[in-house]
Amino acid sequence: MLAIPACLRKDIEPGQYYQFDFGGGFAAGNTDYVQFGVGGRMDIVGEGASAFAVAHYVFNEVDNVTDVSSGFVHARYNHPLVPRVVGEAFAQVERNEQTLLERRYLVGAGARFEVLETEPLGIALGTTPMFEYERLQASTMEDPAGAFRWSNYLSVRVDVSDTAEALGVVYVQPRVSEPDDVRVLHESRLDVSVSSRFKIRVRAGTRFDSEPPVDVDRTDVMLTTGFVFSSIGD
Repeated sequence: MLAIPACLRKDIEPGQYYQFDFGGGFAAGNTDYVQFGVGGRMDIVGEGASAFAVAHYVFNEVDNVTDVSSGFVHARYNHPLVPRVVGEAFAQVERNEQTLLERRYLVGAGARFEVLETEPLGIALGTTPMFEYERLQASTMEDPAGAFRWSNYLSVRVDVSDTAEALGVVYVQPRVSEPDDVRVLHESRLDVSVSSRFKIRVRAGTRFDSEPPVDVDRTDVMLTTGFVFSSIGD
């Protein structure tokens, strides 16, 4: 799973909301070149339950050659179970040429525990058993394989000021049958509002895979700066 914020803020009224973002920057590790990314998100918020879908593509330029190098689509449903506990179910498909990943499919369900939820600060812990099925590129000579993983995450949101919000999320995902096979995913971002619907976004991320394919680095580091248009106004 990618490091994806789980939900919108609690003070959002029921309805449908949209975000569109684009940006660029550099990446180090398996992706040592300039990147340009575009993406979108749709949230459907009800009186209790909510759902969202996210899609993102990243284009890379190397030696004046441009190609789509990675992308994903993620959908998630959230439903309150008891106070401060939310049930989650999700599905995701992902590809990444730099890590030789042709396709990865994920499905899972679990719970999110809202440790603290106030206007200036939000902290949540999540735990989700999930099944993954992945197919690597033909050059790896690897057969498609499936595995169960236990995905656990910590999410923190901080209102830095009236116009700035910071968000960080860290996932730790050991393989159930081989706990030493673990993935760690991190994303932090800072959104600065220019207007009620337009933001500047700075995003940093790290991906670690203890058992990557042959000739693929264990760690990727990413830093991008971009812009976000949101249908959620003040």
